[in-house]
Amino acid sequence: MTPDEAFDRIDQARLSRARSLSNTKQKFTSNLFGVDTSNIASQSVVVLCYAHWEGFYADCVKTYIDFLVARGQRVRETNWLFMVGVLDGAFQSLVDRNASWEAKLDFVESLETRLDTDFSGFNRTCVKPRSNLDADQIALNGRILGIQFEQVHHDRLRINRQLVKWRHEVAHGNEPDLSDVNIVDHCNLTISLLLHIADKFQEKIVSHL
Repeated sequence: MTPDEAFDRIDQARLSRARSLSNTKQKFTSNLFGVDTSNIASQSVVVLCYAHWEGFYADCVKTYIDFLVARGQRVRETNWLFMVGVLDGAFQSLVDRNASWEAKLDFVESLETRLDTDFSGFNRTCVKPRSNLDADQIALNGRILGIQFEQVHHDRLRINRQLVKWRHEVAHGNEPDLSDVNIVDHCNLTISLLLHIADKFQEKIVSHL
């Protein structure tokens, strides 16, 4: 995969999701239904926005790791913390064997070969979204990816409360009162975050050239 191909994959995924969110803003704010659908509309938008937020982040992770696989990049030469995705199985083995001295020795012994692993042997789970993708999880994944998501930090409270918590409550049938939610603002926040995520992953791809 070339850098241009990786850029195109990210851009196409973002534009598709941004169009969906823009269409949603227009439809739900025009009151085409002829009835008071404010809370129904808000719940629908909250779920849709989170789906695009988590889905697009997953798209970017996949594209970036696929790019690194195609380059034959060694994990340790990309970002040292990526090694957690190489050592994940070894960590679990230490836990399963109660971190015995034999397990520790086996772990250290395995490092000799694991240090030269490329991304074909990388466990992507450590950087993929896990359940509720809040700002803290993005920041933790960013440490592994070697990416600082500044806007995510800036909008941390809105992401955790609006994008994540509201969606979680709707998904679990808690029926939160979202009648006062500003649908346009909520969609715009999501669209802005998608652009930021895209920019940061594309910057990271360029850094490997």
